[in-house]
Amino acid sequence: MTRGALASFVLFSALTAGAFAAISCYYGQINQIGNTRTGSVSSFYCPDSNYCMKVYYAEKSSNYNYNTYSCGDFHCGRSGCINYGNGYGQCCCSGTLCNSGFTYSKTSILALLVSVFYMFS
Repeated sequence: MTRGALASFVLFSALTAGAFAAISCYYGQINQIGNTRTGSVSSFYCPDSNYCMKVYYAEKSSNYNYNTYSCGDFHCGRSGCINYGNGYGQCCCSGTLCNSGFTYSKTSILALLVSVFYMFS
C-alpha cells in the first residue's frame, strides 16, 4: 500500500468512526396512575451521544410512575443508575435502545429460546 493510500485510509477511518459511535435511544415520556398509562416513546437517533438515559419517579403510595427517556448527552459519563431518594432516579446505558427499562437483553432471551427449542426438538 502506498503512503498516500495509507494516509487516505487512516483519514477515512478516523472520520467514519465517529459516525458509527452514535446510538439510537428511546425518547419521550410515560406517565402511569394506577392502570391508566399516558404518553409515548419512540426511537430517536442521538448523533452526539454514546449513552441513553431514563429518568424516573415512582410514588408507591398513590401508584404513580413517571418516566422520561432521552439521549444521555451531557448527563451520562458511564452506565449505571443513581437513586436520588424519594422515588427519583436516573439510569444511563451505552447500547442502542437500551433505556427501555427492560432488564434482560432481547438478544440473550432470543438465544435462550432458540437453544431451548433445539434442545427439545
